[in-house]
Parts: sequence; structure tokens; C-alpha cells
Amino acid sequence: MRSMVHGYVVQVLEACESDGSGAVADYIPELAAANPGPRDDGGMSVTISPAQKRDLPTVAHVIASAMVEDEVIAAIMPGERNRLARLTRLLLSELRIGPFAGGVIDVARRDSDGVILGAAAWERPGHKASTWAELRELPQLAASIGVGNLRTALRLFHVFEAHRPVQPHWYLTHVAVAPEAQGHGVGSTLMRHRLSEVDDAGAAAYLEATTPGSQQLYERFGFVAEASLDMTPTGHPISMTRPPAPRG
Repeated sequence: MRSMVHGYVVQVLEACESDGSGAVADYIPELAAANPGPRDDGGMSVTISPAQKRDLPTVAHVIASAMVEDEVIAAIMPGERNRLARLTRLLLSELRIGPFAGGVIDVARRDSDGVILGAAAWERPGHKASTWAELRELPQLAASIGVGNLRTALRLFHVFEAHRPVQPHWYLTHVAVAPEAQGHGVGSTLMRHRLSEVDDAGAAAYLEATTPGSQQLYERFGFVAEASLDMTPTGHPISMTRPPAPRG
């Protein structure tokens, strides 16, 4: 899950809320939406490669399709009307200023036709979007969230931000698999691909799990539950950290 708004924009939004101007929040966290099921050893053959700018709309749609029914998303973005389209627009803005600008977005392409079946978006340690980049995305984010959700969005922003580790870390903001490819090991392939490089660099990693199933998946990759953010009946999302791999 992703902290989309940094300090300056939050201050702008809080000021708008306090003066009744009706400006909307440009924060909504991205929620990890990975397939927790077993890998199908006879499943799809995919190749992992970095996303290009032209891929971002497809990546946003894949992630939104996987997480549109997520309970945390429902808490942050209530209302069924056009939720998939709104969430796709929101994620596209977040991807542009977050992982694409300051990290890497790994995509899994089906070998037979190159179609993107899954994506994992990571922010590198220390990345912070520029104020200009955040402000440039405000209209798109405003249309996606809606004025009525400003107070909730601001409150949840502070909750997510408060649980981020102080230690430098790679931040898995999204991992998702297209519905038609779930159950074929695509999510696990994406996770192994990037975590091997994170380990080689001796770095830590962080994410938030939004369901019990995704939490179990992340535990298999060495992530350890730290705290409940308590936004759903199960207490999810759960903040999870993965320590640097031992040297030698």
C-alpha cells in the first residue's frame, strides 16, 4: 500500500478542509493485492521486465482489477459507482509520481503474446515525489477520490505514514495479478524477482498486507507482521517488514 501524498500537499489539503474550500485529498494508499493461492506448475510462461511509460495505464488497470473489491479500498473509497474506473485513474497518478519516478515497476508479460498479466511496483529507499509532481496530479486524484472522502483520506494518510519504518527500505506499493492469471504463480514470480535484488543489495523491505491471504503470502517471502492498522474487521491492513538478508 502506498502513501501517495507527502507533507506539502497534505498541508494544502488540511488548509482546504479547514477553510471549507472543498478541495479534495490526493492521498489514497495502494493496497497490495497479490494472489495467495498455490502455484500451478503447468501454468503460464511469463517474462519479467521493467515497465515503460506506455505501460502505465495497463499496469494501473491490472492493479485496480485485482483490488477493486478489497475491504480497505472500500473503506477509503466508498461507493460502488465507477469504482474500477476511479481506482484505475487514481493508481495511474500514484504510479507516475511514485514507483515509476523513484523506483521500479516489474511487469510479468505472457510469453505467447506479451500481454501484461501482473505487476509489482517498488519505491527505492528514500524516494520522495517532488512537490511539483504531486501538485500536477492533484486534479486527477481529486476526480478519483471525491470531496466527500477528504476527511477519511487525510486520517488514513496519517495512519499509514506513521507506520513506515525509519530504516531505509524498499517499499512494495503494489503487487497484483490479472484475474485470469491468478493461481498460476505469477505473483510469486514477481516477488522472487525483485526480492533477490533487494537481498543482493543488503536492503530491507516494507509493505502493508490488506487481507489474511496476502499476509500469509508475504510471510512465505520473509515478511514479518509488525502492527495492525485496524481498518477492517480482521484488523487489516497489517504493516510488515523484511530485514536485510545476512551477508556471507
